[in-house]
Formats: sequence, structure tokens, C-alpha cells
Amino acid sequence: MNVIKPDDSVIIPSINRANIKAVFTTKHGDPKKEGILKEYIYQNSAKPDVILERLLSGYPLKQVHGSSIYKFHSWFIGRRGDGMFTNRKFLPCVISVADCVPILIKNKNGTEVCAVHAGWKGLKKGIIKKAIDMFLGPADNLESWIGPSICQKNYEVSSNFFRSFFAVNSVYKSCFHTCGNKYFLNLQMLAKLQLLESKITNIDVVQRCVFEEASSFHSFRREKRIKKMSAIIWIE
Repeated sequence: MNVIKPDDSVIIPSINRANIKAVFTTKHGDPKKEGILKEYIYQNSAKPDVILERLLSGYPLKQVHGSSIYKFHSWFIGRRGDGMFTNRKFLPCVISVADCVPILIKNKNGTEVCAVHAGWKGLKKGIIKKAIDMFLGPADNLESWIGPSICQKNYEVSSNFFRSFFAVNSVYKSCFHTCGNKYFLNLQMLAKLQLLESKITNIDVVQRCVFEEASSFHSFRREKRIKKMSAIIWIE
């Protein structure tokens, strides 16, 4: 995977190839500012002004930590949900994250893409399966990328939280670490497990902790304020 320096504006996901373009912004890569993100789009898109205009207009989703995935045929603002899917060209699917898991999915034909904001609520409600169900064809024809998020040792949860996940699926117990009366959830492992459950085997995980890398990423648990990074994918 081609990763730009940690203090730069963007990380290039491994599924960024051929006619599929994907990018993840660090805390220095605000789409509304000049920098590497703009340069990347101009260097990699046949219609950079269209992509930038849409990104500058604001996030199309009002994210609610749920499990709703929407299919976009055109660019518009105002949907309440946590996932964007499209099969249209030059229509960027974009979600924002701080501690939660950004997931980008594409089919191998390069004709369908999806961006998912996966927090614990969405994962518990099956947002990954809902995203995969949007694609035509079998799940083994899909490729996925899991981006930086808060790591397990910095994501403590309650005992009731742990038991509620165990009640959904006992297999999810493997995603928790217990230390005395404390419980810690591995969000990336949970997301990967659910992708595997859905028969996706081509999964790339960026194991970087947004809580620990304060110079590169925002973290709500660390900063106690809402500043976010963006995960973006589109079809050329």
C-alpha cells in the first residue's frame, strides 16, 4: 500500500487502482483547504473540478451512528445515514470519521463502490452486511479497505456493552480484551470479522491508531471535540 508521510494530507488506500480512485485524509487534509488532497484529485481524475466541487459543497450524509446505506444516483446533501453506495462515475462516496472505522468497498469490475462509517452501533446493527447487499454479484467479487481508527487498548467499554455484543453473536467475544473488570473493543477486528462473515476475503487493514497518532489524526476520545477525517472513493 502506498502511504504518504504521516504528517502529510492523505493516505492512498490499496483499492485505489485502475478506474477506482480512493483517498483518506489525515487531520491536515481538509477537503476545503489547499494541499495534497487537491493535488491528488487533479493528478488522478479526468474531471477534477467536478470531484472538488462536490467535496467542497459539504458532506452528503448527516451521520447518525446507525446502519443506513443509501444508493446515490446524483449529488445531494441531507440524507441521515452512515454509508454511501454508487455505480455512477465521478460521484464521490464520502464519509467522515474520528475514532470510528472507515471502510471502502469496490467490486473487482470497478463499476460499484461504497464508503461506510462503522462505529460500534453500526457494526452491532449490521451496517457491513447492508453495504455488501447493495452490490450486484457475489461478495467474493468485492475488495475492501479498513482505514485508521482508535485501537483496542484505547477503546475501553463497559461490561454491559460487552455482554450486549456477546448476545448478538458469541463469536464477537474474540474482538474484546478483558483486564480485570475492564473491557476493550477492537473495532477494526470486529469490522474485518463481519466482512469475512459476509464472504469478503480481500481485506486490507491499516493498523494505525488515531488516538495515539495525535500529529496525524483527529480522535474524539482524545480531543473531546468533533473534528474528523474523510474517506473518499469514486469511479472514473
